[in-house]
Amino acid sequence: MKLNKNIIIAVIIFILGIISGYFFINYKLVLLITGIILLIIITLTKNKKIVIYIFIIIFLFGFFYMLYFQMNYYSINSINNYNNRIIEVVGKIKIKLDSVEGNSVILKPILVDNKRIKYGNIQLWKSDLNNNIEHGDLVIARMKLNKPQKASNPGGFSYFKYLKKKKIYSVGNVFEIYKIQNHILLTKPIIKIKRFLLGSIDKKIIPPVNEFIKALILGEKSNLNKSWETSFRRAGANHLLAISGLHIGFITLFIIFLLKPFSFSSKIINIILTFFLLIYVIMTGFRASVLRASLLVLFFRYFKQINLKVDFFTIISIVLFIILLLDPYKLFSVGLQLSFLVLLMIVSWTKIFERYLHTSLAVSLAAQLGSIPLTAYYFNTISPAGVITNLWAIPLVSVIVFLTLTHFVFYLIFPFLSNFTGQLIYLTTVFLNKGIKVMSKLPSAEIKVTTPSIATVFIYYIILFLVAYIIRNKDNMKSIKINIFKILSTILLIIFIFTIIIRPTNNNLLEIYCLDVGQGDSIVIKIPDGQTILVDTGSSTLTGSKAEKTIIPFLLNQNIKMIDYHIVTHFDGDHSAGTEYLIKKGFIKNLIISKQYDFTQNYAKKTIEAAMNKNIRVYWTDNQDILSLNNIKLKFMAPLENIVFKNRNNYSVAFKLTYKDFEMLFTGDLEEKAEEIILKLVDQNKLKSDILKVAHHGSETSSTDEFIKAVAPKEAIISVGSNEYGHPSKNVLKRLIDNNIRIWRTDHNGAVIIKTDGHKYNINGYLN
Repeated sequence: MKLNKNIIIAVIIFILGIISGYFFINYKLVLLITGIILLIIITLTKNKKIVIYIFIIIFLFGFFYMLYFQMNYYSINSINNYNNRIIEVVGKIKIKLDSVEGNSVILKPILVDNKRIKYGNIQLWKSDLNNNIEHGDLVIARMKLNKPQKASNPGGFSYFKYLKKKKIYSVGNVFEIYKIQNHILLTKPIIKIKRFLLGSIDKKIIPPVNEFIKALILGEKSNLNKSWETSFRRAGANHLLAISGLHIGFITLFIIFLLKPFSFSSKIINIILTFFLLIYVIMTGFRASVLRASLLVLFFRYFKQINLKVDFFTIISIVLFIILLLDPYKLFSVGLQLSFLVLLMIVSWTKIFERYLHTSLAVSLAAQLGSIPLTAYYFNTISPAGVITNLWAIPLVSVIVFLTLTHFVFYLIFPFLSNFTGQLIYLTTVFLNKGIKVMSKLPSAEIKVTTPSIATVFIYYIILFLVAYIIRNKDNMKSIKINIFKILSTILLIIFIFTIIIRPTNNNLLEIYCLDVGQGDSIVIKIPDGQTILVDTGSSTLTGSKAEKTIIPFLLNQNIKMIDYHIVTHFDGDHSAGTEYLIKKGFIKNLIISKQYDFTQNYAKKTIEAAMNKNIRVYWTDNQDILSLNNIKLKFMAPLENIVFKNRNNYSVAFKLTYKDFEMLFTGDLEEKAEEIILKLVDQNKLKSDILKVAHHGSETSSTDEFIKAVAPKEAIISVGSNEYGHPSKNVLKRLIDNNIRIWRTDHNGAVIIKTDGHKYNINGYLN
């Protein structure tokens, strides 16, 4: 028993070492915090002496092991040093095992411009490659290397971090590529097997069900229908689209069932099972959930074979250690975290819930408890419907998995029978999808939540595991120990409630976030009293609006549940395309629109209609209005009353924000004509501002020298992205520079963040 506990503690200490190594470069304080936790663990450890030294060695091993992986990126032999350059590279092509049908492959560089490369891979697009280039081929290519895109807004997705954890440091744009020679890789036959299985699905199962089956069994999500993903997520069954212990369990049972007629010994069965599970782990790209489930199955079977009794928590600790030894970056993947924490929660709470509930409901509820904080943290959603959905969906998915495995066997041995299994799979999956769609449309099936702090998530799990431990072991524990645990649980619960209710705020600070929404405008203003103003919502593309992809993730990341005032400067698509979406999603409380708005514009009609349907109050503003919110004042300078312009940009809402001594001018898309009239109508002392939001993305038609001199800002912010209009204009940039104004651009700096106490201000770019 003592050995079991020491193994569990050793793995926890190893994890602390990995965390310290991961964050050390940027957050050296983490090393201090984890060191303190390590000291506490060692202090509480009995029979110290040699055990303490072992624990310290394990911590240092985890720390330096992770730090080694981190420092590879900065090595002189890293491909990272060649980013943003055109290079000639010799390397080996590798197909991504977890996404054989995906649109990208990996190039493992060997030589770049005749210099040896040891660390990092390059991601290439399949569309850039010749048809004859295959997995394992040695190639020579000329390409432009680019650094993967970082998150340019708070709460945004960092493609850079995502690829770096996969040891991909660059993305290549290929100009020309040639095969040098073929190479034999051990994974080549496994890819052939996977393609054979994928073909058996495509040939016998009708779309789009075939894509669902490929995702369900083989982890191929590249072509999965997005509406299916949305329905499964909303219904709380998104985990069914990820290969998990359920699949490994069925594959294990299926293989044992096929081997039963041969009367093999358990030793031979275990060897055969190990072989097939290893192939499946490789075939699905070494996913953490697949590796975890496969290792658990094999450990339990091999320990049973040699009559070695090891408790579940020790085995799972050993499994976690092996996975992190193979790839320490997996610790920071949502897949591993969900896989282990949900399993631990099921093991800890199912028997407790079974006292009051049916086993299936007990398991579903325990799994939901395990997933809630992580889905809230990573995806800003919780799905209460998941408890009910999983009661019937998991058994149905189990049937589909069994049918698909049977289908593979039939396709290989009795091809004519695979027509029958293909039809059965199709009908069962259609039934499953219809049920999932019904569940996804239930009221509050999916609830959007703000991002909890890491401390909140951590305390949540500690409380639940502690309470489960007390309930399960109260009969074998001394009353003093029980009371200590109860007091500790109560203290943690109080802290947990406080971390949810009382979120840290910059009490007297006004915060302004000029978000990077590409070629468009969107600015969030957080007022010290807790109110929020949103100015514009950016554009919309075929993949969705900036409101959905950028603004909502930012709001939830910043603990903002409601926009008190949404100012639409004008109804061009790059400023207002997301307004209707935000209204329908319930984020807007009040709407401020130009009195001179063009009611014939499509976005204007949709926005007004959506606001009326939601009973949102609409304010029509012009240059006579002032909005006062405690110490914050918005003095509107446009639209100009009773003045007709040819260009509708000149009807934009423009205003000056004042907070004590701090002033910032917001100009929408105003152009030269409107600027001239404002200069005549407004006292120039009232125009002066610390910061100017440059009009119309820095267009040549705006920001005249006279206007810039009148505003006399110290900083100028240009909200701009890739465009065909030449924004920002070189002449506008020159005017700003000639007036000694520091320029901030969202395409270069990411979100531009201003924080001020009303006297001094701090300004930074999120990417910097």
